Amino acid sequence: MLPSADKPSIVSEGFTITGDLRSSGVLHVEGRVSGTLVAHSVNISVTGEIEGEITCTTLNIKGHMLGKAVCDELIVASTAHVQGNISYRFLSIGSGATIQGDLSHLPN
Repeated sequence: MLPSADKPSIVSEGFTITGDLRSSGVLHVEGRVSGTLVAHSVNISVTGEIEGEITCTTLNIKGHMLGKAVCDELIVASTAHVQGNISYRFLSIGSGATIQGDLSHLPN
């Protein structure tokens, strides 16, 4: 059995959650989340949307993100649409990604 921190929390496609979410593990978003998110890792799937503020170690965006984020590692896939401001330590951007806003490097 996996420890609870190793089990992903999933917001499935078709679901909308509004509010503050906290997780010591992975949050996988296939639906829509609006609010403040604090997690170890946040994965926004191609169908996923997050509007709000995100604080995490790893942020992997394949879908839509609108708002602010602070993370150590930022991975923006070619399918991503980002509007907002993201602070990061390590960055990877796929060809074709759409980013409107500011990306700022945090000191190591």
